[in-house]
Amino acid sequence: MKKRANNQLLIERVAIVLFIITAPLLILDRYTALYINNTLVHFVVFYIAVTALPVLLLVYVFGEKTSSGIFVILFSTLAICGLMAFLTWGGDWKTQTIIYRNTANPNKTIEFRMRGERFAFGYKKQIVQREKVLPFIDLIYDVDTSKVDPSKWIKTNEIVNEIKLPGEYVDLPNP
Repeated sequence: MKKRANNQLLIERVAIVLFIITAPLLILDRYTALYINNTLVHFVVFYIAVTALPVLLLVYVFGEKTSSGIFVILFSTLAICGLMAFLTWGGDWKTQTIIYRNTANPNKTIEFRMRGERFAFGYKKQIVQREKVLPFIDLIYDVDTSKVDPSKWIKTNEIVNEIKLPGEYVDLPNP
């Protein structure tokens, strides 16, 4: 009986810690320049945040501490999150060309990026300033390439072609 109480306490604490970490990360991703650049990582962070809250409600509000209740929450939120991801996912932005690279920090670039449109043929396009923070987290800012300071940026035009379009095709927009 005491071991079961310790396990429940561990589940509660883990759920609290995971929620405290993942919920603000999702809020920052949604409302600031922070960008989670991998779909799988974004899905896992979203799933953990969405699952931790009902587990905490189940334990604290309803006083329910059964494993079956927790498993029902785990699998039902997985199904809901999977369905939401399938219906709303727009695709990852893929770098086609690194137009400029910062002279002081090589992790800062100005890039031309594209992503496939979900229910149409073609691609959405953007030019952004990207700073790599962690392996799956970037800071993304809109940028006007006509106002780039040449003392801080080197024009590179490195072709990356992450979408893997055939040939030497890169559809750079005119500045």
